[in-house]
Amino acid sequence: METGRILTKALLFMAAAAVCAGQDLSTDWQAVLNRIRPDSLRGHLSFLASDLLEGRDTPSRGQAVAAEYIASRFRAAGLEPAGNNGYFHDTAYVAREADLRDFLLLIRAGGKTYHIRREQVTVAPGAAMEHYGIPAVIVRVSGDGKVPAIPPGSIVLLSAPPGLNPMQLFAVRQAVRKASPQLVIALDSRQPVSNVRVARPDSNPRETAPATIHIRQGDVLADAGNWTEAEVSVRLSGFADRPFAMRNVAAVLPGSDPDLRDTYVFLSAHYDHIGWLGEGKGDRVYNGANDDASGTSALLAIAESAARLAQRPKRTIVFLAVAGEEKGLLGSKEYLRNPTVPAGKIVANINMEHLGRTDTAEGDQTRKLNVTGFNFSELTGYVVQAGKRTGVSVTKNEKLSDPFFRQSDNLAFADKNIPAHTVSSGYLFGDYHGLGDHWDKIDYDHLAAVTRTIALALLELADSPVAPKWTR
Repeated sequence: METGRILTKALLFMAAAAVCAGQDLSTDWQAVLNRIRPDSLRGHLSFLASDLLEGRDTPSRGQAVAAEYIASRFRAAGLEPAGNNGYFHDTAYVAREADLRDFLLLIRAGGKTYHIRREQVTVAPGAAMEHYGIPAVIVRVSGDGKVPAIPPGSIVLLSAPPGLNPMQLFAVRQAVRKASPQLVIALDSRQPVSNVRVARPDSNPRETAPATIHIRQGDVLADAGNWTEAEVSVRLSGFADRPFAMRNVAAVLPGSDPDLRDTYVFLSAHYDHIGWLGEGKGDRVYNGANDDASGTSALLAIAESAARLAQRPKRTIVFLAVAGEEKGLLGSKEYLRNPTVPAGKIVANINMEHLGRTDTAEGDQTRKLNVTGFNFSELTGYVVQAGKRTGVSVTKNEKLSDPFFRQSDNLAFADKNIPAHTVSSGYLFGDYHGLGDHWDKIDYDHLAAVTRTIALALLELADSPVAPKWTR
């Protein structure tokens, strides 16, 4: 059975190559596609999504290692640095971390007292507080994601149903935050908040979002559905700030046309994820293999292969790996706030997310790509045509394509009126922001196929004398 699967994958790879070869690609461009192989993608991805990198939170030592790795691959490929600090594009930030030295949390509900252990929580920092026996507001989010009214300044016990998708969960958190509670205690084992919030150095600490305690303790989660009222005792000592650099990684492949080489096509992906749970038993790392080590690995594979072109495209290509996506698209926003090339000369951006998993909530995505904001600009046509030449189906998800347009790093470019879209193989998958998003669940033959498609679309964009335009 295994031999049969290997043979089938080999035949698919040869068939895809034959399709490309039959579409009058230049020898040079065909070589770019042929060099993008499953094994090289597996090598990049298995490192970026390894436990060693501890989930690549912004900021973290694991993310710092990832940035150095990406820069080293750009350097080895002979690409020119395109940051404000060599290959790095750095912006001064502060990391705001909860002070848990005197942490206390007791919940009295249903005739029991629950002593919440420090190792069973993740705390996103907020103001210092000390309260005993305070009545809490129990907020149960409905299946459609609607949040009931929350009194300002309250302590909220928040429970969301398991069927909510990531966009609904994000909307729930935003709605709760706008209600200005003093403290949010999230009773949900999924997608724990980070224990670090980040901010620009000139931000006002009073503007910090409400402290959020995300509980993973089993007895609390098991019983919370039966609570009708609760009292909370809590002690938080506020937060401490430490400086760090919001670090994007950028490299450039100069264009060849004397009139067009000072215009730019960007290929991007975010290399950060949501971190880890710290030392302890069992799986503790949110590895982020599909989200978005897959996109970052595709970025590296395309960059390494395109760097070997004998005849470069007319326009300059910038390869950009961004940090802080999981904190609110911060890395891409900071790059466009202080770009290293003139923003008015950027003609397009292809951003990559979730390329490696084919087992998505939308069904089997093998050799399929989706484009956010599918009908918003002419850029989509380049991806569609590249898919036809490489044997990959490029379609619009009628339900999710448009809503997800504003959910990834293409948005920073689009906000500057630059045609920009995110390409992905599906939008939602079972291990999204979960401990199970591991590198061995990636379909590497599929990843290679869609990466070749994106590479071809990028080359066509960069070689076109006509820049894509918005269509709506």
